[in-house]
Amino acid sequence: HRKEMWLTFGACLADGDTVKASAERCGVAVSTAFRWRHRFLEAIKTGAGKLRGIVEADETFVLASRKGDRSWKKAKENKGEDPDRPPRKRGGKAKKRGLSDEQVPILMAADRSGATVSAVLPSVAADAIRAILTPVLDKDALLVTDGGASYPPCAAALGVSHEVLNQSGGERVRGELHINTVNNRHSRLKDFLRARRGIATKYLSSYLRWFHLIRLHPDPSPRHCLAAAMGR
Repeated sequence: HRKEMWLTFGACLADGDTVKASAERCGVAVSTAFRWRHRFLEAIKTGAGKLRGIVEADETFVLASRKGDRSWKKAKENKGEDPDRPPRKRGGKAKKRGLSDEQVPILMAADRSGATVSAVLPSVAADAIRAILTPVLDKDALLVTDGGASYPPCAAALGVSHEVLNQSGGERVRGELHINTVNNRHSRLKDFLRARRGIATKYLSSYLRWFHLIRLHPDPSPRHCLAAAMGR
């Protein structure tokens, strides 16, 4: 419906508008703008093609959010737990130190041309990382990572060369090897997500596509955003 407004909504995506601002700009209800946002983002294709040459990979973590998740509330009720605990304040911290179910891992991989792939991971296990990298990593690529335990078996299963930087020991750079590109992507992604003010985990993959669309593209025009959502 309202196809005459789709290009305007593409401009809303390009400009990073809030749902309320998008609704006002397009002259539609807030619920309609919310529905359009997620339908557009789910349809976006941001494939980077093959990652070649030196390929950096690393994961970052964001706080999990079960906002609006009815199945989660039902599960809490079945366990006799309070499903209506006070919400975590935006920008809060996990209660548990280290990895836990309070945090969601996001893998970022990039080559030196700037081609980038990102994905929400079910875990940081080698098999989960390999499932993301298998279709995008060139067989002649050199994978560069930190000392994460999952990467050596992942690289071995992929059959690619692998170099490890001992960042915990202060090794940030070795010759032309570093993971500064993906770490910069992590920082930019977190700034992007923070500005969206509390994203439900179930929508995180869609917001990753939006991040690729307007933060990693040199010219995120309204027509570019509309074309991406239409698979063109």
